[in-house]
Amino acid sequence: MKKQITPPEQLAFFPSIDGNQIVYQALNVNDKNFGIYVYNLDNGSNNLITTNSTKNIGKTPDISGNTIVWAELGYYGYATYDELIVSPTNPVPSSSPSGLPLVGDKHEGGEARSIVYLKNHISPRISGDLIVYSHEITPGNNDVDVYNLANDTETVIANTTADEIYPDISGNRIVWQQKDSNGIYQIWTGLTDGTGKRQLTSDNKNKSHLRIDGSLIVYNYEITPGNNDVDVYNLANNTETVIANTTDEIANTTDDYIDPDPDISGNRIVWQQKDSNGISQIWTALSSGTDKRQITSGGSNSEFPSVSNNTVVWTQLDTGSGALYTDTLTTTSTPNTTGSNQVYRFYNPVSKGHFFTINTSERDTVIANPSWGYNFEGVGFNASSSPGDNLKEVYRFYNPVSRGHFFTINTSERDTVRNNLSSGYIYEEVGFYAYGASDNIGKDIYRFYNPISRGHFFTVNTSERDSVLSNSSLGYIYEGVGFEAIA
Repeated sequence: MKKQITPPEQLAFFPSIDGNQIVYQALNVNDKNFGIYVYNLDNGSNNLITTNSTKNIGKTPDISGNTIVWAELGYYGYATYDELIVSPTNPVPSSSPSGLPLVGDKHEGGEARSIVYLKNHISPRISGDLIVYSHEITPGNNDVDVYNLANDTETVIANTTADEIYPDISGNRIVWQQKDSNGIYQIWTGLTDGTGKRQLTSDNKNKSHLRIDGSLIVYNYEITPGNNDVDVYNLANNTETVIANTTDEIANTTDDYIDPDPDISGNRIVWQQKDSNGISQIWTALSSGTDKRQITSGGSNSEFPSVSNNTVVWTQLDTGSGALYTDTLTTTSTPNTTGSNQVYRFYNPVSKGHFFTINTSERDTVIANPSWGYNFEGVGFNASSSPGDNLKEVYRFYNPVSRGHFFTINTSERDTVRNNLSSGYIYEEVGFYAYGASDNIGKDIYRFYNPISRGHFFTVNTSERDSVLSNSSLGYIYEGVGFEAIA
C-alpha cells in the first residue's frame, strides 16, 4: 500500500533503500537547510544524520546495513573538493552546538568521518564495508576506486586515460561505465581487489546509470539522444535483455527518462518513465521482462525510485513540495515451472556437509571422483538454472577448510559472508534460482547449521526436518526456511 513517510516541511529526494532503512537528502522548507536523513520502516523513526548545511546539495547518499555514505563539499584553504563521508545510521552525537555529528572536515565529531578528500570523489555506492566511487584525476578523466572501511585502505580499480564513472557495487563485484576509443560509454566489471576486469559491452550505443545486485546489472541503453531503453545484463550467462515483452515494449519508448538511475534488488527492477501527459511515473518489472506494470499515477511527477526486496521508495513532486512514498510490491505473475531442473544432493561423512548442484556435468564429475568423499543422495529438490518469473538468485559459497558449501538467497547475508574474509568462504556466484523464503509460491527448503562441522544442511522433506529437529546428537541448529523450491 502506498504510504507517505516524510513530513510536510521536507522537500525530499535521492532516496536509497536497504532492508528496512531509507537514506535520503532533504531541504527543510522552514529553515532552508539541507540534510541527510535516515527513515526506519519498522518503527517510523526519522533521524537527521548531518549538521544543517547547504554543502550536501546534489550529493546522493547510499546505504548498506547500518552504514551510509555520501559526498559533500569540503573546504581546504582556498580549494574546495567533494569528499566522501561515512556514518552509522544512528550515530553517537558529538559535542557540536547542534548536538549532531560534525561533518565536512578531516577530523570529525561523533561517529561520522571523512574517508577520502583533497580531490573530487563522487557517486559513492556501498556494499557491506566496501565503498566504490569516482575519483577525479583531471576534469573529464575519472578513476574508479574502492575504500575498505574494515581496514581503511583504498584500492584503484580502473585508472586508464579513458573516463571511468558512475560505478556500483554488490558484494565484491563492481561495475562502471567507461569510454571506449570511439567515445562510447561501455559497461565494465571487476572485483574489489582489482582483479577480474573485463569489458561486457562493445556496440556503438552509450550505456549509463548502472546498478548491480548479484549477477544482474540494470542500466540505461541509449537508442538515440533522449531515448533510452532499460536493459539487464546477466553476468551468469553473459546475456542482455530489454525489459519489455513481445506485445508491449515499454521501457524503450521516446518517453523513457535517462536520469535518475533505474534500480534493482534480486530480480525486481524499478525505473521512472513519462506517461502520455508528460508526467514521470514509476514502473516495475522482473529481470525476465515479466510482471511489468506502472505503480504510480496521477498528475504529480514521481521520480528517483529505489528498491530493496519488494519495497520501493520514490519522491513525489507536487507544487513547492516533494515527499517520499513507499509501496510493497506483490508479484502478479503465476509461478514459473518452465525450466525447472533437479538439484542433486551429496553428503560428505568426513566434513558432515552437504553439497547441492543443478549442473549435471558437475554432478557426474563428483560421482566419478569418490576420493573427494561425497556420497550421492539423489535429487534434493527442484530449482531453475536461469532467471524467471518470481525467481531469485541463490548464492553459492565454498569453504576449502571445512570442505562445506553454503547457499543463501539473502543478499545482505551474501554480502556479509563475502566481506568477512575470516569466515573462510569463497564466493562461487549464483548456484541456481528459487523463490524467496516468504514468497509462498513453492516448497519450503528448511535450513540447519552445525557449529561443530560449520556445515549447513537443507531439506525439502518435512519428515527429515522433524527427524533432525528431534535428534539433538546430530548437532544441528534449525535456522528456519532458507528459500522455496519450485514445486
